Amino acid sequence: MLSIHQPDPSLPIIDNNGLDTPAWLQSAVIAEVNLMHATPEGTIDAAIGTLDYFADLGVNCLWIDPVNEMGHSFTYPNGYTNIGLDTIDPALTGTSDYNAGWQKLAKFVNAAHKKGLRVLLDVVTWGVSADVDITREITADGKRFPIGRILQDPNNKEAWSNWGGPKYLYDEPLFFQWYKETMLSIVKTCRLDGIRVDLEPCVTGYELFAEIRREALKDGYRLAIISEHANDRHSAFDIEQMGVVNNWEHDLTKTHANAAYFTRGGFNIVDCIRSGRLSNDAEHTGGKKLYTYCYSTHDNIYCHNGSMLDLIYNALFSPYIPIVYMGESTGDFTDDSDLSNSDINLYYYGRLKTKALERPECRERYEKVKQLLALRRSLPEIYGDFPDDHRQSRIEKVETEGLSSYQPYVCYGKGAAIIVVPNGTDSTADVTVTVPDLPSISSPASITDALSGVVIQTATNPNMQQCFTVSVKPGEVGLFLLRSEKVQER
Repeated sequence: MLSIHQPDPSLPIIDNNGLDTPAWLQSAVIAEVNLMHATPEGTIDAAIGTLDYFADLGVNCLWIDPVNEMGHSFTYPNGYTNIGLDTIDPALTGTSDYNAGWQKLAKFVNAAHKKGLRVLLDVVTWGVSADVDITREITADGKRFPIGRILQDPNNKEAWSNWGGPKYLYDEPLFFQWYKETMLSIVKTCRLDGIRVDLEPCVTGYELFAEIRREALKDGYRLAIISEHANDRHSAFDIEQMGVVNNWEHDLTKTHANAAYFTRGGFNIVDCIRSGRLSNDAEHTGGKKLYTYCYSTHDNIYCHNGSMLDLIYNALFSPYIPIVYMGESTGDFTDDSDLSNSDINLYYYGRLKTKALERPECRERYEKVKQLLALRRSLPEIYGDFPDDHRQSRIEKVETEGLSSYQPYVCYGKGAAIIVVPNGTDSTADVTVTVPDLPSISSPASITDALSGVVIQTATNPNMQQCFTVSVKPGEVGLFLLRSEKVQER
């Protein structure tokens, strides 16, 4: 079997509504990382030192924000406004030699792979920074030409993108060829596992990344490609970043990160999954196989409040692929400017501060998230095996007494289930939980507190009851593991 960091066209796949998707994606726990703000040094070399943090935490996939060279008039200080896909920022690499710079990123990816971390690189297709040198030469199909050749009227500000510079000529074959060749070169140089594509498929559509996908596979790279916005999945993209949204016409900065839809947002998680409501596929039906729950990202300016209840209930133990922004596990988000949690600069400028782990409250949160992720990843029969239609997710409502809060639910797979009981009140609750009849789980089944390991009920108890009573503290989530020795077929 080939190691994680070698190209392998035979990498296990799943049928993702007609698209061959790398099987590892359905068990991914994704952390978004801004390399420039992941360490005090702000370099790729220094960021290698953060890999232990993520691997120890239990994350298994890193979404790396764009590393391309930023223009001096950049709108966002994380590469989303840059001077070209072929460039890599000297501030990150310590060199103005782009080839040497990409080797630096390759070293980072190789180090991540050795720790069991997949790597997705974020790329931009809308255009370039306002101060791009339109005479800078690039290469496509073996020919050199100025980058201005593939830009829409670069000297006319009226024609520029709202993102702060000239747009690419999306329908120009020369642009298509240059972008494809450049992207494939980066994939092969850095041995990437996949790509996250900003704003797509709203900019270039599907064919560009469908072609990149096909050509990469010829060279042995079976990529996972994630769009930002809703897509139809059939040709280019495996999934979208924004898997759950409330209003597709709403201000997008308020729908990128869905921290609290099923808790403070007031939506019933089971009803929404069953109906497809809030699902952000192209048709908004909820009928695709895989969806993310994007708890926090660089775009999140108001949802985040560091709530462990929100994180656990909405993202970590629901039938979604969770995405979180770096630093979420420590609860320490401010930089030296002491920015508030409601400030947009929090995510564009905020740093990953691993030294926060020296503070007891941050260490406690980190260790709790670590334990939670270990639990999720120990249950691939639940969180690594999704039905072809998400509306048929193996999730059911759970009836409780003694607590009036958010909807308790259970997620289950062959022989195992997790009951999730949230306490969104201000006081400890003694909760009586009724265990529902679940396909694939036979009676009797053992029941344990999934975090403490305390046995609530043994599988050998001939007088097994269909309910149990536990205490759940305010602002916390009770997690209870059911296991049966005999596995019923679904």
